[in-house]
Amino acid sequence: MSVRVYKAEAVVLRRHNLGETDKSVILFTRNQGKLSAVAKGARRPTSRISGATELFSHCVVMLAVGRNLDVITQCEVREPFLGLRADLNRFAAASYLAELTDSMLEDRMPAPGLFDLFVESLRILDAGGSVLAAVCAFELHASRELGYEPSVSLCVRCRKVVLPSEEGATETNEEHLSQQASSGGAAVGFSPSLGGVVCRSCLPRVRDAEKIDERTVMLARQMLNRSPAECQKIQADDEALRVLGRLMRRHIECRTERRVKAADFMEALAASAEKL
Repeated sequence: MSVRVYKAEAVVLRRHNLGETDKSVILFTRNQGKLSAVAKGARRPTSRISGATELFSHCVVMLAVGRNLDVITQCEVREPFLGLRADLNRFAAASYLAELTDSMLEDRMPAPGLFDLFVESLRILDAGGSVLAAVCAFELHASRELGYEPSVSLCVRCRKVVLPSEEGATETNEEHLSQQASSGGAAVGFSPSLGGVVCRSCLPRVRDAEKIDERTVMLARQMLNRSPAECQKIQADDEALRVLGRLMRRHIECRTERRVKAADFMEALAASAEKL
């Protein structure tokens, strides 16, 4: 006999009004992957399941298997992440992470590691952490979770070691990491289509390679060697984070072949803040 009701830990990626009183949602669940569901009566003021339809809400839901859409019957909100809706820059970053996650997943594809990473990233944003560092860390670690981690040690064209002097890249000494990240250096490259760094020798031969300095490569290595929470402690300047974030967005788009529109809004807000 097939299971007709099941329990799921979930985060709301998208929501839409459905009729006069209902809502449809896209949930990212820890064990069942991404799925669509309907919350009947969720738009009523007295609804007990409205928490399961709020953007970014981390909750536990009971769902009944439906003919077209599963139906949310119960909801317990674990983390509402209200801070994300109170700050426009954090809301924009969370919206980008949600749309990016949506674009990376096929329906019903379990990805518990990515789910945990997504929730951790929302916590960091909600708690007031660096938006740029949180977004970059998510992009790097999500790529690793889904099997297309960028190459940041070997040239993607000739497979030679790029920047062989990596001593200290995984140390916890913050002063040392800060010196590494701020030292700049001669340009190497990054190719989104090939999926990683390009050495100086190969740089002229790779059509889409963008010149970057060594601190950006070092920053990527440091962030991949640390959890998203630990990435908040890296003393990297905003420009290095912006460059790394832009490259990671192109890298991911080449893998998923999907454009994440929320990135434009997030970047526009960041650009406006710089001018103030």
